[in-house]
Amino acid sequence: MTDPFLALKKAVAGRGGRWTRARERVLEVFLKDRRPLTAREIHRRAGAKANLASVYRNIRLLCELGLLISVDRVAEGERFELSESYRNHHHHLICERCGAVEDLEGCLLERAVRSLRTRTRFRIVRHEVNLFGLCLDCDAA
Repeated sequence: MTDPFLALKKAVAGRGGRWTRARERVLEVFLKDRRPLTAREIHRRAGAKANLASVYRNIRLLCELGLLISVDRVAEGERFELSESYRNHHHHLICERCGAVEDLEGCLLERAVRSLRTRTRFRIVRHEVNLFGLCLDCDAA
């Protein structure tokens, strides 16, 4: 896996942009809290080091550069996480009531993807799986 800070610095410099403390802080939040986050959650964790508009701009930039991907949408907004270039492939369990997300490490579809690759003339380059249900707390309520 590539170092996300180095990748971001190179990508920003390649576009003629500047390395800013706000960009660094947004990326630090994702590296520390390795779960899908909304812009408001990132803003809260980044504290006074990044205003909300800057967080939104930097999320958009990080997505364009391939460092972040969109995972899902909840009432609070779209949630993002580091792309697979910067963390291991995984799937998600998402609670439909409270929005809790649990990572399922590894691939649930590895065998199916290999089978599809041999049976079809289609080269599968990536896939995403989100499984929806109720977390233990919501199911007990």
